[in-house]
Amino acid sequence: MTPNEAMLAVFEAWERRDVDALAALFTDDARYEDPLRRSTVVGRDAIRDDYRPSLEGLAECEITVHHSVEDGDLAFCEAYFAAELKDGGRLDFPFAAMVEMRDG
Repeated sequence: MTPNEAMLAVFEAWERRDVDALAALFTDDARYEDPLRRSTVVGRDAIRDDYRPSLEGLAECEITVHHSVEDGDLAFCEAYFAAELKDGGRLDFPFAAMVEMRDG
C-alpha cells in the first residue's frame, strides 16, 4: 500500500463510519494527530476507542480530495469533510492531511 492509498483508505473508513477498518490501517505504535483532539492518539487500540464515538455520531460522511501529492513514504492532501450528524447537525470543513508510512 502506498502512502496515498493509505490516506484514501482512512477517508473511506470515515465515509463508511467503520471504526474497526480505520483502526486496522494503523500499527500498534501509530500516531494519529487531529486538531479537533486535545492530544495525539497513539496506537491502534487507542485510535479505535477514541474515534468510535465520533464515527458512530455521523449519519453520513463524504470526504472530497482536491489535491494530493506523494513522495516516498509521505502523502499530503487538501480535502473537504462534509458530514451530517445523527442529531441533525452538520460538521463541514476544509482540511489538510498527511500520512507518513514506515516499511509500507
